[in-house]
Amino acid sequence: MSFHHPTSNVRSTRYFVASTTVQCWHCARATEVVALGVPAGHELADFPGEEGHPADDPSAPAWEPSDLCAILFFVRDLKEPARRRLQQASGGFRLAYSAATFDSYWANHCAHCGELLDDHELHCEPNIAFVAADPARARAVRLARVDEGVEAAADGYAIEPQFFDLMTWT
Repeated sequence: MSFHHPTSNVRSTRYFVASTTVQCWHCARATEVVALGVPAGHELADFPGEEGHPADDPSAPAWEPSDLCAILFFVRDLKEPARRRLQQASGGFRLAYSAATFDSYWANHCAHCGELLDDHELHCEPNIAFVAADPARARAVRLARVDEGVEAAADGYAIEPQFFDLMTWT
């Protein structure tokens, strides 16, 4: 699922910080990476002009609840204090421009060489970070529940990541 809107398109009354260690593909050293996840019950924005958008207020997004857990990536905008929490979990998590996406987003960077660790590699390639191809890889990802609200604008949205026990986050 992909979104291309300037304002928040995902919100939730709680969220989780997913973290794991990967090998940097630039310097080959181990580095910590993080991701933002939302439990079932989070809401997705339905923006004006999109199919099914209610006509009662054509200028405002309608919020629709989701029954599925998700991990967000290519996050263009992330409200405080979630941004601060993700940065505390990994000092390499910061806003950066990506030549691959021709845009800026909140991205992981290697703690050693400082190079951008592109979300495509962390969220779209099997068995690297947040796309577990087996239960062992999923166990390498730590999930920390945060009982406070979050709002974000994300272009990437991975529903029910395989092998993660995210149903406990509902």
